[in-house]
Amino acid sequence: MKIEIREITDLQQLMDYRDIWNELNSECRTGSAFTSFEWTTSWYQWYSFSGTPLVFFIYHDEKPVGFVPLYVWRGTLGKIAVKRIDFAGYNFGVGTFIVSEQVQEVVPALMDYITKRLHHKWDVIALKGIPKAAEQFSVLSEWLRTGKNQYMLEPYQIPIIKLQGTWDDYLKRFGQKLRHTFNNKRNQAQKLYSVEFTRLKTIAEDELESYMDMIVGIASKSWKSGADSAISSNAHVEGFYRQIAHEFNRKGELDLALLHFDGKPVAYLFGLTVGNNYYAIDTAYLEEFGKNSPGNLVNLMLIRDLFDEHRELYVNDGYDPYKNRFIADSQDASLIFIFSGTWRARTAYMVKSKLLPFLAGLKERTPDIRLSTARKRA
Repeated sequence: MKIEIREITDLQQLMDYRDIWNELNSECRTGSAFTSFEWTTSWYQWYSFSGTPLVFFIYHDEKPVGFVPLYVWRGTLGKIAVKRIDFAGYNFGVGTFIVSEQVQEVVPALMDYITKRLHHKWDVIALKGIPKAAEQFSVLSEWLRTGKNQYMLEPYQIPIIKLQGTWDDYLKRFGQKLRHTFNNKRNQAQKLYSVEFTRLKTIAEDELESYMDMIVGIASKSWKSGADSAISSNAHVEGFYRQIAHEFNRKGELDLALLHFDGKPVAYLFGLTVGNNYYAIDTAYLEEFGKNSPGNLVNLMLIRDLFDEHRELYVNDGYDPYKNRFIADSQDASLIFIFSGTWRARTAYMVKSKLLPFLAGLKERTPDIRLSTARKRA
């Protein structure tokens, strides 16, 4: 058995691997829209301005069996400046090793390659989003336990909705509260406006930009407008969303949900439908209509559609408290930190594993200490 690892850091060279990439991504159980060629290369083009793409293609007996898209950059961990290697798209929270076969051999070989041959490129490797149920996770965990590098594992939850059953079954998971909220807000909106919910799945290329302008306009007047993750927050974020809109639209996988009040667009959900799964990427609504809950309405109307279409899974890209209103499930994943032997890595490890937990515990105990002192004085 021969395992060959090919390292690619040039985006132009990467373009030659589109077909192999997407074929492996579709074959691998952990493959998703977030690990597709279109998503990853778009992310590199718009987010890698402060670092370097690092993609590994793995061959077994000259047959391609996997790839891992990574990103080398200078960042921080525990406020310590470090050289990091993360999954490409780390700010969206879902990454993994895409390996279709020979996982037991491929993952350790790749990790040995990175930690030994590329040791000068990193202080910390941060791998966020590997599902704990995946074979890649168990193999990587064993490699960590038997290796020499210090490491930390933290839990990470990927919000999902399992779309088995019916819309009514879904509502029952939340008791009567969600059903009442949905019906009440929908009825209130319909009394005030002509309410129209639409899904756009295949858009003419010459019309797509006008829809993206509409979405950016809503985002710029939403509660998310000040956040770095909002589509309208800066040129890099907006450029990324516009590019993936075109990339996935050409594949027939773009899925835009729009909510109109009296013909005025008030909320959107930017999504992708890949295979039988739906990926909710971004949502926002006009703040001026907040009392009518257009954000909740557009999300719930979309979820109702997905049940009617008999989709398998709704996947969100990250946790946010407001999502608890309509997302009841989660996928157990992991956030893995691997530390090299540099002084920066050792310092980051001490801060992350010792100092920060100590300070957090001290902060939690402070009210009790104050209360105890007050009682003694009394």
